[in-house]
Amino acid sequence: MGLALDSRLSIIAEMVRENARVVDVGTDHGYLVCSLVASGKCPSGYACDINIYPLEKAKKQIASCGLEDKIHAVLSDGLEKIPPDEIDDIVIAGMGGDLIWSIISKQEWTKNEKYRFVIQPMTKPDKLRRFLYEGGFEIIREQTSEAGMFVYCAMLVKYTGVSKTIDDFFACTGTLAQHSEYTSADKKYFRRAAYWVLKEGNGLLRSGKDDLKAHRLIAMGEKIAKMGEGIEEDQP
Repeated sequence: MGLALDSRLSIIAEMVRENARVVDVGTDHGYLVCSLVASGKCPSGYACDINIYPLEKAKKQIASCGLEDKIHAVLSDGLEKIPPDEIDDIVIAGMGGDLIWSIISKQEWTKNEKYRFVIQPMTKPDKLRRFLYEGGFEIIREQTSEAGMFVYCAMLVKYTGVSKTIDDFFACTGTLAQHSEYTSADKKYFRRAAYWVLKEGNGLLRSGKDDLKAHRLIAMGEKIAKMGEGIEEDQP
């Protein structure tokens, strides 16, 4: 049996492929990789972090689960110390979108179709989506989860080698907008996205710098806000 995970980590764990050797970048407490290996979904894994304190916590968790022979704890700046031929799926969660892209793009070996990336940005998801597609990656699917007032979006990503430019709407909503039905978490995600788009559009309109762009952003924000209707939530 695997360790019990919260809704955010459960979705991330579900996106990891069966029998994939997994690395958890920025592992913190090590729960995710321990759960994946203890449950039998993954045969082995790496728990890595740039800081020694969270890595020590992960080591204790690994030891308490009796998984020292299956999970290696590595002090590493991103994927720098991770052997690429010993992993299949790469989890990078709980960081800003800029940092996630920096970790992926820093290693040339990540540009390989055999890998899958499960990423969950805390900030700038729109920017991350642009980086991914411009860098030759593609989002297979996305799924949201919520905890209290927070809404998270996990993305399953692969490398295709085809660079694309995505539009503003896709940058803000990703593949979530393609869902046949929206969950409560999806709708909350859309409402938050709409809030920031409308804020930018109205600010631009008040400044008088670019009325055309302002009206375009406001129209897009209103469209995204409409996708988020049907839930009770007053705050963005």
